[in-house]
Amino acid sequence: MSGSRLKWIAIITMLIDHIGAAIIEHYIRYTYWAVRGMEARELFYNLDLLLRSIGRMAFPIFIFLLVEGFFHTRSRLKYLLRLSVFCIISDIPFDLAVVLSNNSIRNGTFWTFSYQNVFFTLTLGFLGMMILEKIHEKIPNILVTVISFAAVAGGLYAAAEFLNTDYGGAGVAAILTAYALKKYAVDTGRLPAQSEMIGTVIVLAALCNLNEAIAIVDTIFIRQYDGSRGKTISKWFFYIFYPAHLFILFLIRYWLF
Repeated sequence: MSGSRLKWIAIITMLIDHIGAAIIEHYIRYTYWAVRGMEARELFYNLDLLLRSIGRMAFPIFIFLLVEGFFHTRSRLKYLLRLSVFCIISDIPFDLAVVLSNNSIRNGTFWTFSYQNVFFTLTLGFLGMMILEKIHEKIPNILVTVISFAAVAGGLYAAAEFLNTDYGGAGVAAILTAYALKKYAVDTGRLPAQSEMIGTVIVLAALCNLNEAIAIVDTIFIRQYDGSRGKTISKWFFYIFYPAHLFILFLIRYWLF
């Protein structure tokens, strides 16, 4: 299985997750259920649970691909810049689709800094990998590596929590855990690729909630990963898809409700 196929699995499961977050949960939150009936409410709750559960598979795959990209990209600085740019591009579509209600939007609110999209989490995680890699290159000492990992992970965890990014500090911790396992595998050749995914899922389940453990299914796909990039439309497609699908989901919800 190529990296391109893994990306498709990630974006499809992410889309399913965001249908729940942007449309179904909005409907549940702002519907007068005394009129609609409690049976209908339970039906929508169960539908949302199903969609969001499937969606747990997306983020760990994105983490796996982020770490792969870190080790194989020609320019880590350009990679970091791309992530940072899409933090900004995705901010308003994310707020419109996930954070703000239709009433807030009708009253003229189109942006809020209360909750940040997942590109912020990915950017912080990638920055952490760059810092740790540079420290290890300068001082290849196990004690320094452990101390620097704890310091960098702690600082970026706090930054993600302060910014209230999607997946928060847990997301950053999961990225750096995957990086550490990948680094160990590269240096020693002792760990299979699915070890990164298992570590990622354990961290997310421990620091977020146990529902994240559903993503252990991802190990099935990672075990088939052949290390190739695979055929893809464009590397930009997967970046653009994130803000584009959020904006489309917002338009659908706004039109429906």
